[in-house]
Amino acid sequence: MDNVKKWIPILIITFFMGLLAGYFLPVQSDQGEEAVINTCPANVTDLTALNVALNDSRVIEFLENKSIDSIKFSGIGFDERYNYSIQIEFYLSDSEADTCLSSPRMFVKINNSCMIYSAYRPYPSYIPGCKS
Repeated sequence: MDNVKKWIPILIITFFMGLLAGYFLPVQSDQGEEAVINTCPANVTDLTALNVALNDSRVIEFLENKSIDSIKFSGIGFDERYNYSIQIEFYLSDSEADTCLSSPRMFVKINNSCMIYSAYRPYPSYIPGCKS
């Protein structure tokens, strides 16, 4: 029993030293936001933004098995944190042509760090004067 009591203070000190080391040492990882920022070019182009959007699972899930009618790119510079963003609008072919609703679409905003700032699908709107 005396032998065990002799090791308890050493084990407690070792435990707290490990906690301090884990707190102060940075995590070495190639995953996450740092990896994306390091591979992001200085000037984000439309092609870079499109590649980022097409690698996101939310965008792929929405576009899966659908025909894209058109893609529109626009630059946005409104956010203080992310000075410049590129917005991509995916317009899909209308699968239900007999309805008076607008075609499905999706908006994806990519910031200047090659990260998706937002991705959303607006509800279809009613087309006034439409006769089905």
